[in-house]
Amino acid sequence: MPRPVAGYDWFYHADTAEAQLVFGLEASDDVQMGLSCAAGTGKLDIFAIADAPRDIHLESGGDTERFKASAEPSELHDGSTLTAGAKADLPVFLRFRRLGWMASLHDGRRDMFVAHPTTMANVERFFDFCG
Repeated sequence: MPRPVAGYDWFYHADTAEAQLVFGLEASDDVQMGLSCAAGTGKLDIFAIADAPRDIHLESGGDTERFKASAEPSELHDGSTLTAGAKADLPVFLRFRRLGWMASLHDGRRDMFVAHPTTMANVERFFDFCG
């Protein structure tokens, strides 16, 4: 099982219409990826930070999915902000919901995004909100 990294976690933010689940360093611009959705839609918007434009390739517990991404220059980081759409009930997200970790696969690397045990409920809250 992958281990969480001190200070980095999945942070959940919601209002009545939209929710976000963002992986990064709390209260900073150090964000590595995130998911957002409108309430009850079952549709996700994925965003990730990358050195260069590419697809978003995610893995959780052996399930993988590749998403065709749009890229724009990042305002906060060197490189690009990638965005893609997805359905919340894809196997990679169902596994993430159960395990609390997801990885980004690119250029021979596997960047891990692991929830701390005390924040695992944030992942569940997010997917419940999305529907």
